[in-house]
Amino acid sequence: MPNLIKNGIRSLLDRRRMSLERSLASDARVVLGEDAIALLDVGASGGIIPRWRPYRQNIALTGIEPDERSIPALLNSPEARIFKSYDIVPSGA
Repeated sequence: MPNLIKNGIRSLLDRRRMSLERSLASDARVVLGEDAIALLDVGASGGIIPRWRPYRQNIALTGIEPDERSIPALLNSPEARIFKSYDIVPSGA
């Protein structure tokens, strides 16, 4: 029974979070228009910080990932297609 309650609350909170994220993303599109937020992610293999996820369609991401073995997987990931632009480089130099 406790798991049922816990899962129900988690589901409710997840739906609320997704609703807020959609609203925030919509607001960002109105404010930014065709412009994009430039975001630099150092150590890109872990993905972006969750607070930026609602804005992915408005973000021009440049990720720095020194482990070159990770770069192809990052560039071909489903999340990469969501960003306005998405580029991964091996160093910041």
